Amino acid sequence: MTGGSGLIQWREWSSDAFASAAHERKPVLLAMGPAWCLGTDKMHRVSYGDPDVARVVSERFVPIRVDPDRRPDIGERYTLDGWPTTAFLTPAGALLGGGGHLDPARLLMVLTQVLDAFEARGEERVADGGLPGHTGERGDAPSVQPSSPLDTEEAGLWLDDQLRTRFDQVWAGFGPGAKRAHTAALKAALLRGRRVASASLADIVTRTLDAIADGGLVDAVEGGFFRYCEEPDWSRPHVEKLLTLNARMVDLLLTASRILDRPLYAERAAATIRFVHDRFADADGGFFASQRADPDYSALTSVEERGRHGEPPVDRSVYVDATATMASAYVLGAAVLEDRSLVEFAATAVDRVVMETYERGGGVGHSAQRATCARAAE
Repeated sequence: MTGGSGLIQWREWSSDAFASAAHERKPVLLAMGPAWCLGTDKMHRVSYGDPDVARVVSERFVPIRVDPDRRPDIGERYTLDGWPTTAFLTPAGALLGGGGHLDPARLLMVLTQVLDAFEARGEERVADGGLPGHTGERGDAPSVQPSSPLDTEEAGLWLDDQLRTRFDQVWAGFGPGAKRAHTAALKAALLRGRRVASASLADIVTRTLDAIADGGLVDAVEGGFFRYCEEPDWSRPHVEKLLTLNARMVDLLLTASRILDRPLYAERAAATIRFVHDRFADADGGFFASQRADPDYSALTSVEERGRHGEPPVDRSVYVDATATMASAYVLGAAVLEDRSLVEFAATAVDRVVMETYERGGGVGHSAQRATCARAAE
């Protein structure tokens, strides 16, 4: 992500960048957010595109930009409850403070506060200077951390209670707020319901899958699933599309179609696979990572209108874990949908990421190629 559009010359996360910060006695500004995040894109275009902001950042900070999908190690350490993350670090990498999205005027004020604190206290940790925290986007899914092993009957009963207690009896899904697919919780209900012949657990799965299909989480025009919905009634979707979520939804739908004998779920899985193969499958094997949110595009109700608008960019990074998750869903799809081509593509995908990232004695890597963003149609 070195350079890029705008007035700030962003640097990669590297020892050289931090060495420069130490030599020049400057704090590090770490701008972090994934390629699919609309808020991250807006902050880079608007806030960091402001000439006054760009001048202060370029002259007084060492600016580093990181995509946490490409560098999950950095994301796990420095993400502040969501994206975009605006973090300020010492040249030694200690966190000075930070928060989320900032408009140009607020960002200018915070930059001044950080500089004053850094100059006054140097390497010491300083307060966040009033930086607003970013509202987290964690859903209210059932916990999966009982005190006893999961294979005991006590743990099973605890899980049953978690699933039933957190289920939204009005709108389906889990929790009273924003709605997500929560595929792990739903698959747990599905498998647990089969084991104990529980009609209530099966009902949790069917009602939620039907609510997802009828609500805003599904792209009714092109297929695939959006990331999550802001409202408890499955409306106001955040319209980025992530490979991993779509892979998990395919797996869940296929599994539910078998266990519950619901052919409609297999049809929905097949439709999602068609979307994934059209938008995310790499001809060389593997799957692209995500498609950026564009609410104006997603609000259009026909393929023709969307074609005139232009598709949101696809992050053509091929991540090993996401590709493996989708390949696994393809293998299950080959069996349930009786489509041999799916297992053949899955094998090609796995071969590619293993061959490109495996190091003897070190296992497989995280990314099969360097991240690029390009139009999906290219």
